[in-house]
Amino acid sequence: RGVQVSVESVSAWIRGGIAFATPPTPGEHVVTGHRFMLEAEPQSEWLQWQPRIAMRGARNSPNGLALPSPVRVVASWQASWLGLYRRRTLETWSIALSDDSLRVPADFIRRAQQTGSDVTIEVAGQSFALADTPLGTAPLDDASLLASLPLPSDAQLAIWPTEDIATSWSSETVLLVVNPELREPLAIDGTRLSSSSTGTIAIAPGVAIATALSGSPVINAASGKLLGLLLLDKGQWSIGPL
Repeated sequence: RGVQVSVESVSAWIRGGIAFATPPTPGEHVVTGHRFMLEAEPQSEWLQWQPRIAMRGARNSPNGLALPSPVRVVASWQASWLGLYRRRTLETWSIALSDDSLRVPADFIRRAQQTGSDVTIEVAGQSFALADTPLGTAPLDDASLLASLPLPSDAQLAIWPTEDIATSWSSETVLLVVNPELREPLAIDGTRLSSSSTGTIAIAPGVAIATALSGSPVINAASGKLLGLLLLDKGQWSIGPL
């Protein structure tokens, strides 16, 4: 009669894997770190489940939640070493707002200012000198979390309305980190967050976040409102409120 074998992928066959079954009707709320029971065999009814994740406040996306469009920002300058010049760069993510500003992590601007060189800012195919902006002549103080750059007039960017910016959060809040390098937004449970003395929303060290996500916008999963930008300082992740 032969044998029939079914696997999701060659990778799953070689390395093994674990699948989650989520019922249509959600159960009790759990936090990051919760342990689920491992079953040896799936129950037949699980294969019929069609879960729905509720994300209120949606406007444009398929699941009803409007997501901001992170904007890549690059700072570049010429650095000399033994008489040879090389182009150096810094990169971060940012968000374009309807008040004609481009919000970026303040540390990105500080590092660019500290180069002591003529720094060029590149945004969506447009470039301008940092020295030609208010930040070019006014160093940021150490307490600043975010900085504002002018929006290039010819750049085609998705603008986020300032009226859709959140002013508060709680431990019951679920936040979503939005970035085009992620297949889907990264969820952070509110129980993993805390207010810090510097004004940021500190993220617990156990939450795994890729370094490349610095500057990504963070939204409230329930309301869809934009809370702030993801910040990385000395290995510690936090959220800088807008």
